[in-house]
Amino acid sequence: PNQNRHQEARMAPSKELDTVLEMIRVRSAEVRKTTDDDRLSYERIMSVLPMDDDIETERVGVNGVPAEGIWAPESQENRVILYLHGGGYLFGSARTHRVMLAHMARAAKARVLALDYRLAPEIPFPAPVEDSVSAYRWLQAQGISPHKITVGGDSAGGGLVVAVLVALRSVGEPMPAAGVCISAWTDMESTGTSMATNAEADPSVSKERLLKIAKVYLGGKDPRAPLASPIHAD
Repeated sequence: PNQNRHQEARMAPSKELDTVLEMIRVRSAEVRKTTDDDRLSYERIMSVLPMDDDIETERVGVNGVPAEGIWAPESQENRVILYLHGGGYLFGSARTHRVMLAHMARAAKARVLALDYRLAPEIPFPAPVEDSVSAYRWLQAQGISPHKITVGGDSAGGGLVVAVLVALRSVGEPMPAAGVCISAWTDMESTGTSMATNAEADPSVSKERLLKIAKVYLGGKDPRAPLASPIHAD
């Protein structure tokens, strides 16, 4: 009985988590007529999160692509996380992920470079992959050794992480120290069985919505291309 109570306590959501989940559900239920509406909705949700006062940020240009450097007092200059944000390749930015990345910078004792890669539908696949690979090369040009670089990302950004690793491997370039994927989107056709088994549990993602987003991102290209759906890479 005591064990069951402990398990229930660990699984019980916090009030903060309940608030975030409700915001996600409301956002997912909103009728957004344009991609700009989607972007503004996402920015609005993420802008309410507070950031610690000792975090520093700086806008930088990375081979023509805007990015944001984020670091804490504990961050070491020669340790870098190249972070690729989520958002279905249609929305999201360094700004929407800033608070999470500030915590990451502190915990990892590293500087974070959050890339504002080009987004669909204005500029579809493979632009985000190209921008991300270019940013990895740019970091090396700044004197950061590959074994001091971690490439990380969530959702679409997690898929980009795998695509970057596949792209680097295909041309024989030095690989980063690690690739970290958070709930990575690696299949543009959403063929996994979890799309059905987790349908009721996921407050924000449905197979129907993912397929619509994938169509916009691909811009008519093959959904099984390894850099679009790394699940098909060798």
